[in-house]
Amino acid sequence: MRLRLYSDGSSGNKAGKPIGWAWVIVDVETQKPLCAGHGSLEAGTNNQAELLGIRDGLGLIWSAWSEFEACDSLEVVSDSQYALGAA
Repeated sequence: MRLRLYSDGSSGNKAGKPIGWAWVIVDVETQKPLCAGHGSLEAGTNNQAELLGIRDGLGLIWSAWSEFEACDSLEVVSDSQYALGAA
């Protein structure tokens, strides 16, 4: 099984504004979404939101590993070069 984690985060123009993020895990072969999630905080930065989306998606895979242990590859997709460099 090959998985792809799509993630995105967003915030206002200045630090300290509300932030939000979302993620979805897809089976690459079938293109079927397997699970998804989202979150928000009252204040933060865009980079924090981008990182939290990836963290939450990876956290789900880790916590439900018995469902994903057949996974032989995982690709993380984000529009944030900052988050991809940190992940």
